[in-house]
Amino acid sequence: MIKKSIAVPAIALIVLFSLSAAGCTTSVASNTTNSPSSTADMTAKLNNAFTSQNYTIVKPFTSSVNQYGNVIYSGVVKDGPDKLVPYAHNLTVEETKNRNESLARFNAYVGQALGQKYAELSTGNVTGVWLGANNVMTANPTKEAAVRINEPNHGIMWWGAFAGVMDPNYTVSVDYSTKV
Repeated sequence: MIKKSIAVPAIALIVLFSLSAAGCTTSVASNTTNSPSSTADMTAKLNNAFTSQNYTIVKPFTSSVNQYGNVIYSGVVKDGPDKLVPYAHNLTVEETKNRNESLARFNAYVGQALGQKYAELSTGNVTGVWLGANNVMTANPTKEAAVRINEPNHGIMWWGAFAGVMDPNYTVSVDYSTKV
């Protein structure tokens, strides 16, 4: 009885190795790229996530690929009626390849915001989170900018919005908000 229970898995392994050596098996690459169906799925997830949180979709999320070969999702949403001070959010999320690229893209987005005259607000020296505003002397500035790195599978977040959508990649999210 014991010999039969050992023999069956051993024979299965021998057959598998034989087929593999003969080239009769296929493997799936572990490094997959985004396909049109996965990007369409992500845009739908983002649109649905914001709609379910009572945001108004001003411009639905769309996808594109930037000069770095990264998938970019962008859309515009407006805070719902439950917000005391509502803002329109011009949102972007960029899927990056790894931690180092995330840090480089984060720094580029922060530089872009600083170049557009957003003054840095204190973030308590948190790596991967940056906040800026056009007028740091007011409680609710007319315009705000926020840049954030999201770790893989932790959900896509902007400063004032959590999409509740998981992404298996590192992402850098950018929110240019204007008070409405």
